[in-house]
Amino acid sequence: MNKVSTTKATQPAEADSSANDSMRDEYDFSKGVRNKYAQRYQKRQQDSLPGVQFVTNAAGKKIGALLDLHIHQSLWLSQVKDESINDFSFLTNGQGEQLSVFIEFGTHLELWQQIYDALLADSTM
Repeated sequence: MNKVSTTKATQPAEADSSANDSMRDEYDFSKGVRNKYAQRYQKRQQDSLPGVQFVTNAAGKKIGALLDLHIHQSLWLSQVKDESINDFSFLTNGQGEQLSVFIEFGTHLELWQQIYDALLADSTM
């Protein structure tokens, strides 16, 4: 019977420990700036959807959106055909004219997704 023996490659006992302890320059984030691009990202997100303002809770999580009806009236009417209009809260002026509609994500997420998709399709054209 043939026996096969395997040997593991061993490193020298006196390996350069200073090379293992030092950090490479490209991995050193000690001088990094946290959230350096966060404001630019948020501004770009807001600019990309004119007529839309997101509503957040105390923790900063988006819970809904205000859709400006002066800009998106036709989109709103085309999307709420099947929905009961009484399920929504509207921002109105002194004459009772509806200025904006509040779309709560917890209740009307599918509707918001349809509106959001339509807004993105319009913004790319």
